[in-house]
Order: sequence, then structure tokens, then C-alpha cells
Amino acid sequence: MTLIARGVLQPHNTDEASGTFTFADQTSTVLFGASGSGKTSILRAIAGLPSAFVLSQLTHRGQSLLTTPTHQRPITLTAQQPALFPHLSVVENLRFALKRSKPAPDTLLDTVIEDLGIETLLERSIVALSGGESQRVALARALLSRPDWLLLDEPLTQLDRKARQQLTGHIKRWQNQHEFGLVYVTHDLNEALSIADQVILIDEGRVQQAGDQDLLLSLPSTHSDLEGRIIVATFKTHWSEDGLSELSVSNHPIFLAQQAMLTEGQAVSIYIAERDVSISINEPLDTSILNRLPVSIQAIEADNHSSVRLVLALDQQVLFARITHRSLRKLKLQVGDVVWAQIKSVSLQP
Repeated sequence: MTLIARGVLQPHNTDEASGTFTFADQTSTVLFGASGSGKTSILRAIAGLPSAFVLSQLTHRGQSLLTTPTHQRPITLTAQQPALFPHLSVVENLRFALKRSKPAPDTLLDTVIEDLGIETLLERSIVALSGGESQRVALARALLSRPDWLLLDEPLTQLDRKARQQLTGHIKRWQNQHEFGLVYVTHDLNEALSIADQVILIDEGRVQQAGDQDLLLSLPSTHSDLEGRIIVATFKTHWSEDGLSELSVSNHPIFLAQQAMLTEGQAVSIYIAERDVSISINEPLDTSILNRLPVSIQAIEADNHSSVRLVLALDQQVLFARITHRSLRKLKLQVGDVVWAQIKSVSLQP
């Protein structure tokens, strides 16, 4: 059984411009695409909210939902800016979701509160929450609503990487336990890899490509929605006294927090965010940063007013680094230069 959405992203209004999205029950689909490609609009249209994506078809298990009011659809949407009830406390927001959901075990509320790490927030006013706290509460409320379909639009953007990793694990576990379909929008490659059973690349409200996780790993370095890259390294040894694991990439050591499950010779995919890479024109020796890789600059992309992206080649693999225009001028960097990429061990995870 599936959820099928067909429509057109305005201002396009021709049949040739329409996009059809098919989501299989109880699977996780990640929508990936550049800003303005229609990701958020598609989710809002499916949820029954005002949207630039105008639906001509929305069917769930063979039944049309086009005229079904928003509150009667078996769908919950959580947006990047959570729409919590400001007149209710955190725990009252959660209990409201429980009242509207399918019958649930008595322990469900306590389990969600513990999984989302919001025990200390329960009596707080919504207006007193930080951005990250609001996102945790909104996710908890969405899980407690126990929909057939959960739509999450960049739900973890205001949380740090460790928290995002923990929460994506909880989301997948909840999905497996409670058997709902998930459609997830993110710009974070590692987050997408943690969630996706299916990946759909979209542009102007249409499907460009669809596939499994390998589609994310094969994206070209010029893809505008990427904020990091995956590199493949080989596990060498553990340094238990330091709490580190040593891997090798292109015959250069790379260290990360100890991963006890790794075995000698095992290939490991490591996500490296562009914001975690700094550049030195000479090999840095007197530095606390353990990971130093010689790379060549393939491209310099000036995609905003304050910073540029460097596309860096490490043999056949590619890294990104994001630096300021000022640093670019100071180091006099040019395409073809060989420089050193520095990556803090504490920022890495397989």
C-alpha cells in the first residue's frame, strides 16, 4: 500500500511540469534538492496546508484524500519552525497529541519523553523554549500522534550533531516499532543516510532521480544541496588509551572517537561536514588537530556573500571546506593549489 501525491509547483501549470511522488507504507523516504526545489511545498500540500505545490491527486491506500480536511488526514507534519500551542505547557502539548492519536500503551508518553530528552522541560511554557528545545518537543508531539504518515521538514536543524545522530536513531526505531511511513527533508547528508530507505532528488517539484542510499553517495560535488561529503577509509587499529580509532585514507592516518565494533581492514564511510574542515597552505605540525590531509583545490564556489566553498580532491575522493572570503584572500588560494585540510577528530563519525 502506498501514498501517492501528484501535482504542480507554481507558477508552472502544465501537465508536463507535474510531479508524481510514490511513498511505500512503513518506509523512510528522504527528499533531497536545492532550496526552492519544492521539498517543503510538497510536504505542506500532502498535509493539507496552503502550498505552492498544487495537488491533482493524493491517494492513501487507494482512497483519495484531496478533499479530506487537514485534521482528518492520517498525516502529521512537523516543520523546521515548530507550530506548538503557546498557551499550553510542554506536557500539555504532548497530552493533546495523545488524545488525538490511536489507542496507545500507558507507558508511551514516558518513553517518548525519555527518548527525546525533554524530562526537564515538561512544565515549561512553549515561549520559554530555545529553538533546539522546541524542535525536540515538536518531534515528541509528532511521534505521540501516531499517524500513518509522519512528514518531517528539517526537524533537527537547531540541534548539534551528536543530538541529531541520537534522535535520527530514535526516529528509525520508532518507525520500526509503530509501523508508520516517513517522508523526511534535510540538507544534512549524514542525517539523510541515517534515515533513508528511499531517496528522491527533486527539482521544480518533479522527480529527477529516485533510488536507495547509494544515490546520495554518488551525487556530484557540484550538487547544491550538499553541506558535506562521505569519504571511505580503512580501519587500522584502536588507541584505547586515547579513546580513538585510527583509519587510513589514501595512506594518510585519520582519527576519530573509538568505534569498538570496527575490525582490521574494514572499509568505513565517514561523513565530513564542510564547516569542520579548515585549510593551511603548509603542513601544520604544532597543532592539536590530528587529521591533516594533503588535497588539491578543484573548484572555488562563491555561493554567498560571506563565505566560499572549496572543492578538494584527495586522490579519487572529494571533500568540501567552507571558509570566508577574507581567508581566501589572505591565503591567496587558487584552483590547482595543493593545501592541507585539517579536520578535528571530535567532529567525525562513521
